[in-house]
Amino acid sequence: RGAVHFVVLNTDTRVTTKDPKTGETKIAMIPTQWLKQDLDAAEKNHKIKCVVVMGHRNLVAPANAKGEAPIDPECTNPTIEVFKSHPKVRVYVCAHVHAFDITEIGTSGVKQTIFGNGGSKLEKEWNPTRGRTFGFGYFKVYSDGSLGVVPYLRPEPKNYTEMSSEQVVPATPEAEIILPV
Repeated sequence: RGAVHFVVLNTDTRVTTKDPKTGETKIAMIPTQWLKQDLDAAEKNHKIKCVVVMGHRNLVAPANAKGEAPIDPECTNPTIEVFKSHPKVRVYVCAHVHAFDITEIGTSGVKQTIFGNGGSKLEKEWNPTRGRTFGFGYFKVYSDGSLGVVPYLRPEPKNYTEMSSEQVVPATPEAEIILPV
């Protein structure tokens, strides 16, 4: 869309390779060859200033929350290597962990933004300094290719399944977080 190229990855495909720790088959062998070809084309297109990659599962562990572990490193490391060689990639958006978190993905320069606090039961161990919140967010793309994210947050209700819609506090915008070029 305009100066932004969006990529949606399937991060939930089970493969026959078994995890030696659990004996379960691994999840999320991401199609990195396809991803590389798609990002190569985006890098060559002078009209594209920014690439946003989306998937369900997190690629790395979030900085401020615990939840189900990220995708197996055997599956994520090739994806992270592809990100490193494509500077237009600014952010990887996911929601598998039920929390809000922005974490650097290794040395790739890409930020993993988890918006998993949309209304599902939040991770027990997620206790950010501003308190536990439900929310969502949107991204702004600037002409230089930098990206901003505006989170909208509201306090986690104590018994939200029993509350009427009139009792729910609306989400309000937080300060924009700039993810520079």
